[in-house]
Amino acid sequence: MVQIGNSKDLAGASRRILFITQGGLWGLISPFLVNMSCVCCRASSNELDVILEREIFDAVLLEADHSQIPAKQALRKIKKTRSSLLKRVLVIRLSQTEPQEIELMDPHNVVKLSRKISIEGLWAALRDIFAQLSVVAPLSVITAQLIMDSSRFSVPAGLRGPASHSRQLVYRHESTTIDLLIEPRGSSRGLSITGQVLDRNWKSRENSSLPVLLTSGMRNQGRASTNQFGEFNLECESVESMLEDTCVEVRLGEGAWVSLPIGKMDWQRERTEELDRKAG
Repeated sequence: MVQIGNSKDLAGASRRILFITQGGLWGLISPFLVNMSCVCCRASSNELDVILEREIFDAVLLEADHSQIPAKQALRKIKKTRSSLLKRVLVIRLSQTEPQEIELMDPHNVVKLSRKISIEGLWAALRDIFAQLSVVAPLSVITAQLIMDSSRFSVPAGLRGPASHSRQLVYRHESTTIDLLIEPRGSSRGLSITGQVLDRNWKSRENSSLPVLLTSGMRNQGRASTNQFGEFNLECESVESMLEDTCVEVRLGEGAWVSLPIGKMDWQRERTEELDRKAG
């Protein structure tokens, strides 16, 4: 994700605008909005799911003619992930006749022209959106404390099989405890991550339907939600895709995420190398 804004705006409660646009519109509009004390964030196609899950925005500028993220597909993603944002989407494209003008499209029919506007006109449309909002609280992502890692305990001599290739991690954040079990997926190079979210202050079923992500940087590796017992399951196709900053992230409340770092899984890479030797 590319993010720009004045230093005081990045740290404060300035309006945050998500650009689902290509370079032309980004270069034309974002400098003006930054000058208006907005924070502008631009999402690429492989980042969009994670950004919609993790970040909070006041408005979205969606390019009707985006070559990698079709407008209808982006609107479906927004509706599925953060439906309240749908009413704050402006569908736009560069004017086909005036290079410094913007065409505002009908959000219900993204190929139909609504009207042509200047950048100042776009700002007026955004201000109409902002007028209906209170200041949005900034996103909070907190790294949970690792309180137990089974890899720090020695495996009994002679033990082989699934137990020697699995790993249990337990994290704590305030009153919330999250238990992870990472296991190989049969003879494949993938991983299965099962977990449970528990909080001593929650009532029955308050730990259900919590979004859970498996991320490497801004790349989404997997997505799940908790069941009525706070349990979830994530699947990763290949351990080779796990990077140093790979995390499981759980949303505990609106704009509040807890991050569980699991890293590159070097201990699973050794198993992968063993599978390669056997296959050879």
